Amino acid sequence: MKKIVLGSVLLASLASSVSAAPRSYGSIEFGFETINYKENFVLLGQELSQDSLIINPIQHSLSYTAIESNEKLGFYLESTSTLFESIVDEDWSLGQYGEIQNNDLVMSSIDVKVQGAYNVAPHSQLLAGISFFVLDFTRSSFTRSSGGDFFHADIVNGNYDADLIANVTNPADQDAIINAENCDSDGPGDHDQDGEKGFCMSSGSVSESQNSVEFLFGYIYDSNFAERRDFSWYAQAELALPIWHRTTNSGFEGQALDEFGGGWGVNTRAGVRWSITKKVNFTLGAVATYKTRDKVSENVGARVLSVPKIDYTNVQMLAGLVWYL
Repeated sequence: MKKIVLGSVLLASLASSVSAAPRSYGSIEFGFETINYKENFVLLGQELSQDSLIINPIQHSLSYTAIESNEKLGFYLESTSTLFESIVDEDWSLGQYGEIQNNDLVMSSIDVKVQGAYNVAPHSQLLAGISFFVLDFTRSSFTRSSGGDFFHADIVNGNYDADLIANVTNPADQDAIINAENCDSDGPGDHDQDGEKGFCMSSGSVSESQNSVEFLFGYIYDSNFAERRDFSWYAQAELALPIWHRTTNSGFEGQALDEFGGGWGVNTRAGVRWSITKKVNFTLGAVATYKTRDKVSENVGARVLSVPKIDYTNVQMLAGLVWYL
């Protein structure tokens, strides 16, 4: 009898050790992303800020492949992309003037990740890999708000010290001052033949593409790794460090700004799953991403090309299916 009990215990222990290795699986989810994008400008000693809330439909797909020859190793392939772009209003404010500009904004992103995984415990993995991230946006239909009229009048009437304008050292300020010259106060995008200084908006559109490669290091806990459960949950966190970043802008006339390093980011995701069949689960999840990138400037001939420091926040709500192999 003792031998039978001992044998049962050994078999249970062996089965537990075998099932402790995560199974290969894939998932597809759809939902919505909420993007908050902020560019950090200082214009003539005052903060120039913008306000917009972007909501786009998205897809998120993920696959995990367990390496059969080594149960402690595996790798993830993951992609997230905008399905359709929403057109939203973007309002710009400048210090004491309040809102000075309004324009339309569309924004989309693609994020592809490749990560290796090491099983440190039955439910836990350490992750390391690379992310390829692209953020595209277009601004158009620029109009000047009432605060912009007052700002324009102050420039025209010489209420800003000429030396302050002439000796601006911040490239973002330089661009803003250049754009504020030779504008007619009667309307945005109108140029005064007399060369009057003022504040006006672009009469066209401005497009920008930000491309980056990031190193990722993270951790994931998944209660469904070690055994099959009718209900399971997972949580993941990653630190993202930029390796290389390139910005192209329609105003750069064929030039691009490259930067190595210069920023950081954090990615988190969590969710729950309910078993539908032996191999298929329904899942609900949330993803939150924060990225900050340093300001980049470069002298190109007589021009100073510059992109400001940015802060990017993306929150996603997702629902979909998971299937285990």
